[in-house]
Amino acid sequence: MKNFDKTYRECEAWCIPKLIQVTGSVPTARDYFQDAIVRTWMELEAGKVINGHVPAYVFTISKNLYIDECRKTKPDFKLIDNSKFEELPEAQRFYEQQINPMIMKENEEEKSREDEIKERLLKLALKRMGKKCRELLTRTIVHKERLKDLLDEFGYKSVDVAKSSKYRCRKKLNEHIAAIKKKRKF
Repeated sequence: MKNFDKTYRECEAWCIPKLIQVTGSVPTARDYFQDAIVRTWMELEAGKVINGHVPAYVFTISKNLYIDECRKTKPDFKLIDNSKFEELPEAQRFYEQQINPMIMKENEEEKSREDEIKERLLKLALKRMGKKCRELLTRTIVHKERLKDLLDEFGYKSVDVAKSSKYRCRKKLNEHIAAIKKKRKF
């Protein structure tokens, strides 16, 4: 479901301004966007592979649904460039000033939650590590110390030996992270 939320917000931010230009109104743009995102998600769940930019795909479906509906209700319908209408910049501005900031805030909050989860995972995994590995990874990754400067302190004979040790420690760390994720269903 997390992927759906992320995909939804990305598509919404990309599609709605363009759909406002096509449909001439925010509510109409949102309606056709909703129909298209549901249709797209069902296709993805059914195993369809979408090559290219998913938001562009959703926009195309939205626009085509709108055009199809217009043709049903108005047989002589022709799509025109709505961007020349006076009221459209207002609708676009409304979207950009009211709706888009909400989407951006949600994206930031989700990123913040993801960062917190990653940090918790890292701390839990580091606790499972041996003291030497934990110290080596903490000092090289978190504190950005160079391996070259840690040779004597850790008892390594060369930078290559230190690199190998760091590689093995990172591999163990990744295994611990995977085990924690599996056990706790992060």
